[in-house]
Amino acid sequence: MILQERSGDVGMIMDSADDIMCRTTKTRRVDECIERRGVALPRQVSADINEWDDQESGILVSGSSMNDGDIKSEELSNEGFSDEEFSDEAYSDDESTDYDDEEEELNEAMSPQTDHTDCNVTSIVVDFVSDNMNGQEAGRYIGENPRLKKLAITGGSMEWDGDSGTLEWFSKLCTGLAHNKSIGHLSLEECNLNEKAAMTTITTLSPFFELNVNLHRLEIVSCNLGDETIRMLASALSRRENKGSLQRVILDANGIGDESGSELVHTLNHGYDNLTHLSLGDNELGSKACTALGDMLSSPNTKLKSLDVENNQIDDGCITVLTNALSSNTVLNELRLSFNCSITQAGWTTFSTCLQNLDSSLKILDLSSTHIADEGAIALGHGLMNNKTLTTLSCHDISADGMPLITSRGWRSIFGSLQNKTSALGMIDLRYSSIDEGGLSALTNALAGNSAVKMLDLSYNKQIPAAGWRSFFACLEHPDVALEEVSLRGNNITDEEMAHLSRSLHVNNGRLESLDLGDNSSLTDVGWAHISRVLCDRSNAMTIFSSNHTLSSLGDQNAIPADLDDLLQLNQTGNKKDVSREKILQYHFQDGKTKIQEFVDMNSNVLHHAISWICTNGTDHTLLYNFLRSLPSLVPSDNIIAKASGAKRKRLS
Repeated sequence: MILQERSGDVGMIMDSADDIMCRTTKTRRVDECIERRGVALPRQVSADINEWDDQESGILVSGSSMNDGDIKSEELSNEGFSDEEFSDEAYSDDESTDYDDEEEELNEAMSPQTDHTDCNVTSIVVDFVSDNMNGQEAGRYIGENPRLKKLAITGGSMEWDGDSGTLEWFSKLCTGLAHNKSIGHLSLEECNLNEKAAMTTITTLSPFFELNVNLHRLEIVSCNLGDETIRMLASALSRRENKGSLQRVILDANGIGDESGSELVHTLNHGYDNLTHLSLGDNELGSKACTALGDMLSSPNTKLKSLDVENNQIDDGCITVLTNALSSNTVLNELRLSFNCSITQAGWTTFSTCLQNLDSSLKILDLSSTHIADEGAIALGHGLMNNKTLTTLSCHDISADGMPLITSRGWRSIFGSLQNKTSALGMIDLRYSSIDEGGLSALTNALAGNSAVKMLDLSYNKQIPAAGWRSFFACLEHPDVALEEVSLRGNNITDEEMAHLSRSLHVNNGRLESLDLGDNSSLTDVGWAHISRVLCDRSNAMTIFSSNHTLSSLGDQNAIPADLDDLLQLNQTGNKKDVSREKILQYHFQDGKTKIQEFVDMNSNVLHHAISWICTNGTDHTLLYNFLRSLPSLVPSDNIIAKASGAKRKRLS
């Protein structure tokens, strides 16, 4: 188990592995830490802070059961921690320490009589429960910690069946949690609760929901709450003292039905005027819930910026209600409607009208994995034609059982909106969308005059033939194309297409930074060699100087040759002058010989740069010495130097 506590300028790691190697010279036993700070640490806490949206200090524990006698702590800088730092490989048998003699002292520190209030721990994540973990004591610790800001319980790896004891432990922890009034971010994820346990949990936590005035983010995801439990949660939230503090509510995948969902949204629409993010994806919301959402979006007091209702029971009637509300809404930035396959072409035609709202603030729109066909696509294209706010459009997996739903006719309408000079679309996701050659041709033509799109994902569109890719690659040469990140994973791109791509990349050598070519199994060393020459054409110093110094990633590719990977690493350097210098020094002078003819033929505007690069070789000046010996005309003669040294300076009058 690994426990990380972050507090002020002090960071500590406690590890209960049998063998421990201290990685710093300044260490303390955990019992000494507890005695010094008056803090009783819970027996089992666990660890993943990737989802936290800031870098506040916290306490993390992960791994197997914790043996009280095998814990030690070490002080680290408050820099943040990576997974590698906590891997098993970080420890060896060389410096193992046995603290079994201190078990009695540590148990005393963990006893109910220990003062829990003097505590600097602000974040706790639990993802593992051992047999000896005391749920009541853990709950008491959490409930009485006045500085705790974040608590997350991730139950995906826990056993939730009736005989495991996890439910009993969880219930006892919630009893203590109910008394906490400092937590601002509560997250429960993948806690596989049965109906009775879910209702008991929300009933137990009702005082927390009602009286904790600091709660600003509530996440309960994949916990099987069900309708009755959601009604109980809505009731508790309706009695909340400080409704204005709650800003984010995330209740995805909880079996929320239409009526209970309506009651919940209705509650959140009364007094929760600072709510900015609401996520109810993967539930069973229908017309009643959408009516309540429409009222929320239409409210003059709404501050809702993000709404996620993906994978619900939304049909044409529901989308009409939401469209009417969005047609006058000026606040919402993000809307996710993916996986709502009951919306027909008529529904999408209706929805397209809200995209013409000149006062709209909508920036992110996710329509992925829906059944949009040509009719709906054409309407959406018309809606986007004069849209000035949308920056991200996700249309991945627009297909039915792998068969395309949108033909080139529909794609031409959607992509045609990119030719609008006021279009703000900067990111387009078209993965698995069964785009054919005609659709790609429409996109290629639109991109040729577009300077807004920076990110484009065309992964796994295997219907596109070689000729389509060649046309697309030629488009990259257009001076207006601003693409910086492109993903072409899984598209059967071959060595022959790579030759065409390399020619375009040689022209577009200052914009494209990332090109994901992963999972293109037909690529061989011949294809990768084309890209290598783009990054470093070793014909002469001038061709190296003119090579591409911007492209720095080809995706997660194990097949990339080592020399190409080295060039990509070089291109990651921010200063491109340094990159070109390093390439010239490494690849042009790698044989240790000064290739003077290259300098003789070099453009005078470039020559002084080349000399400067040589002077900053960083190892020795042999290269510069040989260079100057070979070009004595660059060095003043002895008599010129003598005259210069003997000349008197003119006195200023």
